[in-house]
Amino acid sequence: MIRNTLLCWVAITALILFESVWIYGRHGLAGYQAFMQETPYTNIPITLASVALTWLLAGLLLWLIFTDKITKTTSLSWVGFFIVAFLYINILRERVRYGDIDYYIQAAFALVKNKPLPNTYFYPPLWATLLSFLTPLGENGILLVAWIANVLSFLLFYFLLQRTLELYQFKPYAAAMTTTLFILVNMPVIRTFTYVQVNFHVMNFILLSILFYKRSTPQNGSADESNNA
Repeated sequence: MIRNTLLCWVAITALILFESVWIYGRHGLAGYQAFMQETPYTNIPITLASVALTWLLAGLLLWLIFTDKITKTTSLSWVGFFIVAFLYINILRERVRYGDIDYYIQAAFALVKNKPLPNTYFYPPLWATLLSFLTPLGENGILLVAWIANVLSFLLFYFLLQRTLELYQFKPYAAAMTTTLFILVNMPVIRTFTYVQVNFHVMNFILLSILFYKRSTPQNGSADESNNA
């Protein structure tokens, strides 16, 4: 049953890709307007990205079930992951461009024009530098890339937070439950998505540094030998 469902997902995905390429090749971007309409607070590129990410997550879920990757030990972790992923991707896709993302965009274009950063930019300079390479895509293009990067970073944040809790002696089930409940309805998470902020990227680097620092700590024996030397 799962195998057939996964094969159907693959077939439908191939048809969607073929249709999209055919429409773009024949009519360009204007060809999509025949069956899409932008409503208030809806950004069509972000809506399409949200649908694509949701569809890919559904395929990932089918693949995990088909390959028996979801075991009794990992089931709670994966259930929490898909709940928060589908929740935030689909609810917070309705938006207009405002908030911190506007300041990021202004700073990126200022760097390209060799001008100083705007007074409203109180963020890591590296982020504006990275976004400056995307200025050929235009303001809406930068918004789309930053939004997708936020989603991917958020999905990574879920697992990094869980692994960090396990590092601090949480049981796997407790770490998965705590992470899910913490993220499920969380105002900082909502604001980060709403304003397309840089917080997820910063937090991921912090969590990665904690995880890798633990792994790189020398063993007691090695440390004693170094001290004796």
